[in-house]
Amino acid sequence: MVDLESASGEATDEMSREARLTATKRARAPLAIGVFTILLVAATLTLTGLNGSFSSDPVFIPVAIAMVLGYATVGAVLASRTRKNPLGWLMMGVGIAFILSGLSDEYTKYTFVTTPGKLPFGRAVAVLSGTLWMPASAALGM
Repeated sequence: MVDLESASGEATDEMSREARLTATKRARAPLAIGVFTILLVAATLTLTGLNGSFSSDPVFIPVAIAMVLGYATVGAVLASRTRKNPLGWLMMGVGIAFILSGLSDEYTKYTFVTTPGKLPFGRAVAVLSGTLWMPASAALGM
């Protein structure tokens, strides 16, 4: 005879294990986006150093980097804990939009001023540099 209690207990254990695995996988996407944002910050800081932009604005750049890291980190933690919470995803979007705006600006400066023609896609990034501030500013207003 089949023991129904042990069979249902095994099914429940299997479902809870599956639910934990799914929750773990869901938490990885926001954290991966957070890591990607940190890599974008590193690339932006590298180009900022090569362009000599730190000396031109020694107050704003550290504040902007702290803001981007703050938005992206808090957003990644919120989105990984409660995936359906739009605030976490919005905060990550603000951080990414701002760092992409800064990266495109520094990339354009490096391509056309610091070492003209050294990096590819200079014109395309220059167009993006002129438009990326709009989503970043719009996201702050929400």
